[in-house]
Amino acid sequence: MGRYNLNMKIVLIICMASFKCFAGGMPDLIFKSDFEQAAKRVFLSGHSLMDNPYADYLQYIAENKGVDYNWNQQNGIGSPIRVRTSGDTLPDTNIWDGYLRGKNRDTFDMNVINELANPATIGPGELYDSFIITERHDILGTIQYEYTNSLLHHYHNRLLTGNPAGKTYLYHSWWYMDFANIQQWVDHQGLEVKVYECVAEKVNLTLESENKPRAIANIPAALALAELVERILNDEVPGFSGTDAEKMDLLFNDNVHLNNEAIFYMAAVSYASLVKNSPEGIIIPAEIATDTGIALLQIAWQSVSDYDANFVAPTMSQCRNIIETEVCNSYYNLHNQPENIAFCQDWITDNNFLYNPFHWPDPNLIIWPDPM
Repeated sequence: MGRYNLNMKIVLIICMASFKCFAGGMPDLIFKSDFEQAAKRVFLSGHSLMDNPYADYLQYIAENKGVDYNWNQQNGIGSPIRVRTSGDTLPDTNIWDGYLRGKNRDTFDMNVINELANPATIGPGELYDSFIITERHDILGTIQYEYTNSLLHHYHNRLLTGNPAGKTYLYHSWWYMDFANIQQWVDHQGLEVKVYECVAEKVNLTLESENKPRAIANIPAALALAELVERILNDEVPGFSGTDAEKMDLLFNDNVHLNNEAIFYMAAVSYASLVKNSPEGIIIPAEIATDTGIALLQIAWQSVSDYDANFVAPTMSQCRNIIETEVCNSYYNLHNQPENIAFCQDWITDNNFLYNPFHWPDPNLIIWPDPM
């Protein structure tokens, strides 16, 4: 008995010294960090596809998951990033009054530059750590004519003025769906997400060249929405019944904006992308059927998990190739503008007058000056 007690004491001393005690393959020790509450301070910039109640559902999910969460927003219906940064003029005017426009959480036309640099609406001493932004939903057009890449870089740098460790998440918006040709819309999202990835990667390369962290990530919103559509069409989601078109009527408010169930789902996708944790297990909001809400949370987590597990940042050569060989065709057929396919292919192969940002190194790199 004495030898047994001595052996136990030795084992206990070794465990306490090394912090390597295990039982059943898992650590017995519990650390203070296991009980620390996660915190998120999020700024959002978007248009009607990110309008409320999207931000409200994102807060609801985060707080129900125990996250200390606060946020503000800039929303401009129908706006590209250009309108939310340089306003009605092109960015070469260096006016930047677009940062002074839009619907905010509780007000209108807040000075976003000042809010990101020295937040006044999320609590004393708080800084934004996350920024969710989307481009207008005609992504090829905005890249060609609205300076998507360089203005995303400019907006991200506004975040960095307040928090050098801040991270930006590019939210993948979607085009109108033809309920008589749902599969075309679904198939296209798997291609269009590549364009958003290319935009994010070009900005990351630009940041690296400035000795700043790679800090642009993707929220695969439209890709996740396409997966949800497929599940609904396959009768895998409670609460959606009827013909395919009737099911889409239950998901969409028109042919591009979403009903509450789908907005809740997009918020769950965003939560999973920001926190890298499942949104499952929360109380489903009263306006959504419980079995529907549970299914939506599970699909959102699965979709984001699969995306993250398979994501590889593209090279600029790969971006040019997939846009030329696949995206131009799919995009302009979806937009009912097949006559623009050849123009798109000429653009991405540097055979017309438009600037093609998908090169690295980029001798024509556009970097806009900081606001005065």
